[in-house]
Amino acid sequence: MRRPKTIDEYIDLIEQAIFELGELRSTDEWEQEEGGGTCGFIDPLNVQLRQLLEQLTMDSHIFGDGDLPLMNIVRAHARQIPFKSLFDIINQTHRLGLEAAPMH
Repeated sequence: MRRPKTIDEYIDLIEQAIFELGELRSTDEWEQEEGGGTCGFIDPLNVQLRQLLEQLTMDSHIFGDGDLPLMNIVRAHARQIPFKSLFDIINQTHRLGLEAAPMH
């Protein structure tokens, strides 16, 4: 997966991650009813993604400032996050900035 080229594409990726977390929460709640599932990391990830989304929409996000704090949670629970690669590209975009459009 490549880094997004525009802020709108970056926002779409973050919204996709928020959606996927909602799906993971639904699965976890079902598993809790069955005696399993305990994805307590979902809410903190959701909060941090929503903060990032707000920063982007308010044009106050600073790219290139090391890893996003949410990556500590992602790495600690990577085996429970089937869409971890989505977080990787979100973080990579934060660290490296938007992908430059190719020159013709």
